[in-house]
Amino acid sequence: MQAVILAGGQGTRLRPLTLSRPKPVVPLLNRPLIAYQLALLREHGVDDVVLACSYRVDDVRAVLERQGDLGLAVRYAIEAEPLGTGGGLRNAIAPGAGPLFVLNGDILTDVDLSAMRRFHESRRARVTLWLTRVPDPRPYGLVETDDDGRIRRFQEKPARDNQATVTTVNAGVYLLDRGVMSRIPVARVLSLERDVFPALVAEGLPCFGWTEPAYWRDVGGPLAYRAAQVDLLEGRIKSSLTPPGSIA
Repeated sequence: MQAVILAGGQGTRLRPLTLSRPKPVVPLLNRPLIAYQLALLREHGVDDVVLACSYRVDDVRAVLERQGDLGLAVRYAIEAEPLGTGGGLRNAIAPGAGPLFVLNGDILTDVDLSAMRRFHESRRARVTLWLTRVPDPRPYGLVETDDDGRIRRFQEKPARDNQATVTTVNAGVYLLDRGVMSRIPVARVLSLERDVFPALVAEGLPCFGWTEPAYWRDVGGPLAYRAAQVDLLEGRIKSSLTPPGSIA
């Protein structure tokens, strides 16, 4: 099974940690962030991963090569210019058949991807988004669903004076039917969250939100980065990684 990790961002929110390295390989307990994602994907049957990259790709490649055998194939889809999450995904994978996991490159999670796939198949979905609940949803993109999980609409980062309609937010983990790739234009800057997914819902394609409790953290800024280190030290996230090794 295949997966794409969207790892093209420059990590500006995480500076100064990203001044000397790209965001996907910032160290968490002396392991690159992306290694935790690769380990999770491997646990759930993924054996082929494409990294959608546009920034300091050689640095990402060098760090992963020093990790030794990752237990799966890792390939690189390089964008000459950043294409956003939607454009980057389309650049990484051509239309085809079968399921495809997609992960944002700045999240740390131990979500049960196998259970997500069972939900996806039971609903005959074309797109499934993992939704997680947060105490304050305002910094995130919100997703409204009906009673059986079908997505009704998206609400992008409600302003402070606006009432959030739900507490379920887009967690940056997706399961797609590769056939939907044909609906994403080639070589265009697009956002999955703001452009692609709302358009698919408007078309009437079966798009679902799967809400399942699991550890999740957006490791996008210094405070979240520090909290992720503490969570790993205290065992709040399950990972099959061996004891940390050096990525220096």
